[in-house]
Amino acid sequence: DGKLVTYSSSLQNLREDLDDLISSLDCWQVDCPAHLHKFVMDPEMKKSLAADNDVLVIFNEDGKFTVTGPGTFRETVDYTIAGKIQRLKDDIVTETLPCTLLDINWEKMSQQFNVYLDVGSGSVRVTGEHEIVKEFGVFLAKKEARRKTQTN
Repeated sequence: DGKLVTYSSSLQNLREDLDDLISSLDCWQVDCPAHLHKFVMDPEMKKSLAADNDVLVIFNEDGKFTVTGPGTFRETVDYTIAGKIQRLKDDIVTETLPCTLLDINWEKMSQQFNVYLDVGSGSVRVTGEHEIVKEFGVFLAKKEARRKTQTN
């Protein structure tokens, strides 16, 4: 961080400042259902937590967010994340849709529709807001139908 260097008048002061900074940081985990993590920790939420609470949040594949930052903000951060999870639980759904299309850029589709996609053999699991998942299903069905008419 550029600010730290400006306040350190010497290499020794820099080392002491870094030691103080590192000792003031805490690291803890917050549970989150795996299918919701993308929606809970969207870019806006990450930016807000970083700006308001000086924390870094990373999702682990074990279904938890690892939060690193001043422990003084732990309660606020935990409450903020838990609140968003609770609000999203009713809005986020997962559906398995039949799909034989293989030449789709699934990552781009995931970003375009703001959904989480798990592509399997002959199907795709779509997780997102209910209306968007329905919209994605219609889009996929139309794309499959177009492909079938082009090959016939």
